[in-house]
Amino acid sequence: MAARDADDGRLSDEELLANLILLLVAGFETTTDLLGNGLAILLDRPDLTAALRSGRITTAAFVEEALRYESPVQLTTREARIDGLLVEDVPVPPAAT
Repeated sequence: MAARDADDGRLSDEELLANLILLLVAGFETTTDLLGNGLAILLDRPDLTAALRSGRITTAAFVEEALRYESPVQLTTREARIDGLLVEDVPVPPAAT
């Protein structure tokens, strides 16, 4: 907000909104999706639940494996926003996704 309010052109209203949406998705949706995915795994696999309760599997190891096995982020998109963009010497037209 401070960068946008500085009125020095560092952050437009559109850029601020895009950053806020990114923070919402990155900070909220991924966390709730991870919790839901982890719970679904544990409900589907009582053996893992028992292993967590007994300490045979650490919570950290379970979370890491749940992130790998059932990632909360399945798809992200990007859009080229400038003219003249090159990726490994290949031109990328504006608005390309």
